[in-house]
Amino acid sequence: MNRLLKICLVLVAAVTLMSARAPQKVNVVYDKTIPQLQFGVQEFKNAFKMANLQYSASPAGAVVVTFVLDKSLGAEAYKITQTNKAIRVRGGDARGLMYAGLALADNLEAGKDLLKTGTIEGKPYMPYRGIKFNIPLDARTPSYDDTGDAAQMNIETMWEFDFWKNYLDNMARYRYNLLTLWNLHPYPSMVKVPGYEDVALNDVDVYTGTINSKTDMRWKKEGIQDPAHLRVVKKMTIDEKIAFWKKVFKYADDRGIDIHLYHWNVFVSGAEGKHGIETRQDSPETIDYLRKSVKQFMLTYPTVKGIGVTAGENAKNNIKGEYSIESFIWKTYGKGIMDAKAINPNIKCTFIFRQHESDMNLISTAFKDYVGPFDTEFKYARARMFSSEKPTWFDKIYKDEVVDHKIKVWMNVRNDDIFTFRWGKPDYADAFIKNMPKDLMAGYFWGPDGYIYGRDFHSKDENVPKYEIDKQWYLFMIWGMAGYNPDLPESYYIDKIAEHFKGADAKAIYTTWNATSDVIEWIDKIHYRQNDAEFLPEGSFDITRFKDLNAIARNDCMPDQGVTAIGDFAQKGKVAGELTPFEVADKLEEASKTLLAGAAGIGDNNNPELKQTLGDFKAMGYMADYYAHKVKAATYMAQYRFAGDEKNKAQAVAEAEAEVNSWINYAAAASAQYKPQLFARTQYLDWNAETDLVKQDVNIAKNAQKGEPVAVAASNKLWEKDKKKL
Repeated sequence: MNRLLKICLVLVAAVTLMSARAPQKVNVVYDKTIPQLQFGVQEFKNAFKMANLQYSASPAGAVVVTFVLDKSLGAEAYKITQTNKAIRVRGGDARGLMYAGLALADNLEAGKDLLKTGTIEGKPYMPYRGIKFNIPLDARTPSYDDTGDAAQMNIETMWEFDFWKNYLDNMARYRYNLLTLWNLHPYPSMVKVPGYEDVALNDVDVYTGTINSKTDMRWKKEGIQDPAHLRVVKKMTIDEKIAFWKKVFKYADDRGIDIHLYHWNVFVSGAEGKHGIETRQDSPETIDYLRKSVKQFMLTYPTVKGIGVTAGENAKNNIKGEYSIESFIWKTYGKGIMDAKAINPNIKCTFIFRQHESDMNLISTAFKDYVGPFDTEFKYARARMFSSEKPTWFDKIYKDEVVDHKIKVWMNVRNDDIFTFRWGKPDYADAFIKNMPKDLMAGYFWGPDGYIYGRDFHSKDENVPKYEIDKQWYLFMIWGMAGYNPDLPESYYIDKIAEHFKGADAKAIYTTWNATSDVIEWIDKIHYRQNDAEFLPEGSFDITRFKDLNAIARNDCMPDQGVTAIGDFAQKGKVAGELTPFEVADKLEEASKTLLAGAAGIGDNNNPELKQTLGDFKAMGYMADYYAHKVKAATYMAQYRFAGDEKNKAQAVAEAEAEVNSWINYAAAASAQYKPQLFARTQYLDWNAETDLVKQDVNIAKNAQKGEPVAVAASNKLWEKDKKKL
């Protein structure tokens, strides 16, 4: 008995010793003067705790991790090799070293043993991976369209350093290296121009007037420059503003992120009416002011790496010669950049000409004397980045010009499809990026035109992330990581989900999350509207009206996607090699079942953020079901109108009634989590208020008549329409 007791005591002592085992010590050797590397090492150290590791200032008895620069690896590349307790980390440059630190952190967070690191290599697939950010600086210096709640609720946020610190840290973690900031005319809020000092704006103002879906995006008759219609939300002098943006841009550089500034033309928000400045391309005063503004901006922020400009939006393209829009861009932006370079030769700024209502020959002629990098830009998927893994706009519209002029193109990947709910499908992003013409590209950046991913202002639950980039962490991570490495295994993303939602069924969340992409993709394929203001799936409306059954039935599908339009199917039947509208509806039903099952079956572990994520799955599940029934109802109705079969009409009515039930469920799920909001490029989204509009679809189906139009507006004509704008 005594012998048995001794054995038990020894076993208990051994177990106690094992459980109390001291953490493995890790010594990190690195150049502390490299800020990008500092961040990578700090992220690596932050992951120590969960791996039972402890930082040690001494190499004695520790795992020694040594970071060294090795330019032979190339830009942003790294190689990690392990020999016993020695781990050697080589990076091709500061970003490569930082990414190596982040890769080590990823491994630890995934539960991998540091002493089983082995060999890890990283090399960027795309040279530049960026985000498009329409920045609402002030009511007086708005971005493209600030008439939505997202912009108005985020003006003050744009002047909070904590926001940018968090945003840029996350960008670095997700391997982004470019932030593009978009504003109509940012200069009064960002610089003090010699000779035009009184144009500079002190303080940060918001508009106090009523904003609704009818408010003009150019703020005509709204008086956004009138102090009587403004309220100060932050007291700042122009010098304090300049210091603020210098700090933000320095922080971006420390995270390996370049800054580009993009404009539309012709706009002089905040400056119009002063010194004879007008919103006119043939105004000498405007040209002089804008040229000096660009020059001063580059001198003030010499680390900015790109200036992008479009020839469209507010220009008069019928003016030729001295005051053509191409000449205007050269005299202002082109010469302004060159003026700054003449004073500070260290400025390395690429001029980026946006493809929009101009011609490469014209802009090349205007910029024949420009000294420095010169690129172009293209809206790669128009406003529908989630519509197809392989959009064909670039090949049909702009590729020949890019090839002929031997010029690099930046792909503007616009998301104006989904703002409220959480999207997530790594395989889609991987395929999308691999299908891009990488050899012709400088890089890509993605983001919306009608929404601001700033502070979360419309979630009802206050226990969820403060900022959109944290709420939409999976979306942002996918599109950054896929650009750096589109061959990451699904286990990488499952591990990230497991780390983010500890204790949850990460594989089930991953599988369910994939279906959110399928919902948007199939809606877009069967009901294709290329531009931002033409369709918002979350609200089932465009800039002017709700998308009723007639709008769905008579609209064309997305071209080159193997899908037959509803009107064409009603008249011609099944087309070989193409999915019918009914088969597209089946795809939507499949996504709906996956999402609803996941929302019901995955426990939230009392995690508010996971609870809301599952709530998004539920809402999108019902949204998919709504569109599935709506597509079926529209197709049956189109068949009835063409052939007059009463059975088709009865089926159309039945599907429309099912559609209403799905919408009611969708409205309940969505409004349980989110407040109604006004969107800048479309309308006010209030799911419950829209229910009466959805119910009208039943009457449309009931009142359909044989012989009514079923024709569609062919999308293939859109290629020619866009080419005419060149």
